[in-house]
Amino acid sequence: MNQNNIIEPLLRKYLNNRLTPDEAVALKELMCRIDSKEIDEILSQLWEAYESPGEAPKGVREQIFRNLRKTFLPKPRYNINRTIWRSVAAVFICLMTGLSAYLYIDRGEMQKTLDSEYLVQVGKGEKAMVTLPDGTKVYLNAQSALSYPASFGQQERKVQFSGEAYFDVARDEKKPFIVDNPAISVKVLGTVFNFYATTHDDWFETTLVEGKVEVTLKMPTPRKEILKPNQKIRYNKLTGAWNISTTDVWEDTAWKRGDMMFRSKTFEEVIKQLEIYYGVTINTEGNYPKDLFTGTFHEDDVNAVLLNLQQHYDFEYNKIGNVINLKLNY
Repeated sequence: MNQNNIIEPLLRKYLNNRLTPDEAVALKELMCRIDSKEIDEILSQLWEAYESPGEAPKGVREQIFRNLRKTFLPKPRYNINRTIWRSVAAVFICLMTGLSAYLYIDRGEMQKTLDSEYLVQVGKGEKAMVTLPDGTKVYLNAQSALSYPASFGQQERKVQFSGEAYFDVARDEKKPFIVDNPAISVKVLGTVFNFYATTHDDWFETTLVEGKVEVTLKMPTPRKEILKPNQKIRYNKLTGAWNISTTDVWEDTAWKRGDMMFRSKTFEEVIKQLEIYYGVTINTEGNYPKDLFTGTFHEDDVNAVLLNLQQHYDFEYNKIGNVINLKLNY
């Protein structure tokens, strides 16, 4: 079957908000394979089928087509290195932006495009590297989400983030870079730092690798703190307690190198981290051991980690697909 005949119905399903995640991944891959001429043909058919509430202004179609070619082909706004980083199922931004721009036919609608958000979501067992329009590189760990407006960089450089990420921020003294979260925000000019703010933990953490950052703690009452290299701030969103300490940057950024480092962690904490890192579900039976674990893993296969852990803990397990059933003998 002609791949164009596959793409068009998927586009229609997307426009009607009926596109499944698997279909979104398939559509993104197909769009990356075809050339600009084929894209123009498909979008022309959609343009003609689209019922406009009025006549489109002169030249708008040509301008939209130029914008689409910029969006789809030359320089992807999201740079995902498939050799190093695992593919991200939810990176669908270029398509969303392109189709929105394609269907908008007046200035008011085009403004909605500028007000729209780009979103990158990374699931369990995956990582991604995103290059923002200003040249800032963001390395996202598993179970993370990054969003920013289409107007990013015009007036300000501000992103919303949850999860864990390593930010290598391009310097711009006139436009500080801001990472925002409901409980904490980080403001920088140009620097490198690690940001940890997951929804399943009660605490947030920022580690400064180089440069200088201003951290704003929003609750219970706003306050600002300045971090220096090799310092980290840890903040409990439930109690409002916080502290700044000297830290081991190599350890705090181990995940970016593909390492899992545990320092005096409970077995339960280790299991939870394995689920996120490898994208598996681990069901446990029995009592957790009381001994704390310290160690480092750099393994592509969760089985290798579990075999190593069996040298320290008494348990048996079997793995079926992405589900691991683990029986503790305690």
